[in-house]
Amino acid sequence: AAMEISEDHKVSYYIGVGIGGEGQWEWENGSFTAVVAPYVEEEDTQIFLTPVTEGEKSFLTMEFAGEILYWSLQ
Repeated sequence: AAMEISEDHKVSYYIGVGIGGEGQWEWENGSFTAVVAPYVEEEDTQIFLTPVTEGEKSFLTMEFAGEILYWSLQ
């Protein structure tokens, strides 16, 4: 799994085979929202990424399949 977020508002991510896509992000109400064209599915989807700090580590969280994924920041 990997995610890239660039300063020019592009985002791309994948989780295993066939899950993920590319799109544009916006900062809104303390979180990132992105409309993503999936790699496999037909319709665009919207993802929400929320910044979280636990101890000294920062993450972006995202809901996926009923679970909360933690993307580490590098």
